[in-house]
Amino acid sequence: MLDYLPATNTNARRSNGSYLAAAVIFLITALPAWSQTTYKCGNTYSQNPCEGAIALPIEDKRTAEQKMQALTATQKEKQAADSLEQARLDKEKRELAELKKAKVAKKKRLLKKPPKRRYTPSKTNH
Repeated sequence: MLDYLPATNTNARRSNGSYLAAAVIFLITALPAWSQTTYKCGNTYSQNPCEGAIALPIEDKRTAEQKMQALTATQKEKQAADSLEQARLDKEKRELAELKKAKVAKKKRLLKKPPKRRYTPSKTNH
């Protein structure tokens, strides 16, 4: 899986030119994948032909601008997903700590000796 965003906040320091250069390099290296032949083998599709396969030429008809917009949207979605995942992990960590704390407190209560009861006869009128 490709990581398009760095782990640190270096995005703010990059210029638009470096993003454009990275996008152009990405698009150039990915072009062969966009014009690959896909093969239909029964009810499945594959990049590798099988016996009796039907060749389906697949082409990406998007413009370079549309591809760049899709790439930018993907980057933003990945960043949002990473942020949500981190928030979920933090919440799970807090909940686990609270659960452990509650279990320890319950165990301490159960291990604590109950206070001794003194027998006091009840006062009844006979």
